[in-house]
Amino acid sequence: MSNSEIKPQELYFQEVIRQVSSHSTIIAGFAFAGLTVDIDHGSDFAKNGFTICLAFAMGLEILALSVSGFLLSALKLNSITNKKWKTHYYTTWWSYLMGLWFFLFSLPFLVYFKIPYLVIPAIIFTLTLLYLISKNLTSIIKKSNV
Repeated sequence: MSNSEIKPQELYFQEVIRQVSSHSTIIAGFAFAGLTVDIDHGSDFAKNGFTICLAFAMGLEILALSVSGFLLSALKLNSITNKKWKTHYYTTWWSYLMGLWFFLFSLPFLVYFKIPYLVIPAIIFTLTLLYLISKNLTSIIKKSNV
C-alpha cells in the first residue's frame, strides 16, 4: 500500500499506534530498571508490592508493544480501520493503559524506600495522575472510532 492510498483516518490510526508503541517501550524499560534495583530496607509488603507492580507494568507494556507492532505490520498489508481489527486495537490501548497504571502504582513504593516522609504526597500525586491519564486516554480511545 503506497502513501497516496492511505486514508486520513489510517494515518491518524498509524500515528497513534506508533506513539503507544514508543511509550510502551519506555515504560517497559523503566520497569525493568526498577526490577534490578536492590532494596535494602523497607517492609516485605512494600518490597513485594513494588516488585509486583513493576512486573505487571513490564508485562503489560510488552504486550502493548507486541500487539501494536502487529497492527503496524498489518497496516502495510491492508486497511486496518475496519471492525475486524477492533480487538487488537483495544488490546493495545488497554494493556498500555494498565501497564502505565501499574508503573505509576510502583512510584509511591519507590518514594517510601528513598524518602519515607513524602509517601502521602506521592500517593496523592499518583492518584491524581492516574485519574487524569485515564480520563484523557479513554476519551481518545472512544474518539478513534475503530
